[in-house]
Amino acid sequence: MTLNDFLLSLETLIAGDRDDAKIAAEDIAGDLLIWIEHVAWASAELDRRRTIVAGRLLALRNRRPKPRGSRLMLDLPPELIDLCEADGTDPQTVLRGFVADLCGIQNWVSDPRDDGYSSNGSDERMLARAYYDRVGYSYHWNED
Repeated sequence: MTLNDFLLSLETLIAGDRDDAKIAAEDIAGDLLIWIEHVAWASAELDRRRTIVAGRLLALRNRRPKPRGSRLMLDLPPELIDLCEADGTDPQTVLRGFVADLCGIQNWVSDPRDDGYSSNGSDERMLARAYYDRVGYSYHWNED
């Protein structure tokens, strides 16, 4: 039975025109259950598709343009290498962490960054900025 046939049968049954209907409530009860299950499945499928679309939209929103930063080649002093090795970390992690703290770069779980920069916390951000200001980098005036 198609959905249209079912709806016509239901309409006839509800209207109470039993002579023309040639059906009884028992005749369409099984079809009603089938259509209820179909609507429930369609609703669940729609929810699943909405979730997929929302995820794709979020991924598009979180896409970042290619980094515009510059690459820096830096000879590291052996003291930094030794300190990092003694503490079980690597200089890249330390330097990226300091840069992220200084610039206030936060890497949210819901909005991850692709470049590996992530602040170590609010106190670390405050202390990195205090160091930067204390050394005087923020007070160098442009002579132009």
